[in-house]
Amino acid sequence: MNALELQQVVQEYSIFGRITPEQKQALVDALRAQGHYVAMMGDGVNDVLSLKKAQVGIAMEDGSQATRGVADIVLLGNRFEVLPDAFLEGQRIINGMSDVTRLFLTRTLYTALLILVAGFAGAAFPFTPQHNFLLTTLPLGVPVFFLALWAKHGVATRSLLASVAGFVFPAGISLAVLMGAMWLLYLDGPRTDAADIALGRTVLT
Repeated sequence: MNALELQQVVQEYSIFGRITPEQKQALVDALRAQGHYVAMMGDGVNDVLSLKKAQVGIAMEDGSQATRGVADIVLLGNRFEVLPDAFLEGQRIINGMSDVTRLFLTRTLYTALLILVAGFAGAAFPFTPQHNFLLTTLPLGVPVFFLALWAKHGVATRSLLASVAGFVFPAGISLAVLMGAMWLLYLDGPRTDAADIALGRTVLT
């Protein structure tokens, strides 16, 4: 069979027997070409090619050294029953990482935009090191801990890049516009000297 015929067969059937290592590899390629996320499990040298081609290679502990060497997961004790829990935990970790990445990239984006605003306005950057500590701890440090803790399993409907970009750009740009406008208004209006505040006095400049 050629590649097109093989893809058609893969759509119609789910069990294949008496196939060569090259045919196993071709089956994995056909499934991946159809958009499937492919896992391959094996224990012998004849499974090495398809294990390397699959997105997730799973080897048995009693399998050959070559098979265990190329696999992503080695099943200790040859225990198949741990796989569902392992994949659910993997989904939970990925979803948690996605949420954390959104927060960190949003902060990076609006900080970069504020640097540009401050540069064009000819003013100092609006955040002092003390501000940066608060902006890192409260909006990032604390939520990140709970986002990772409360992450749920489930298959993402979009790629990680598309999901993160769809959140980061609107949120980052909105925050940069709001904070930049507040900073520019502060520069144009009356300001309080920080040293006088420390002494308990307020001086309008």
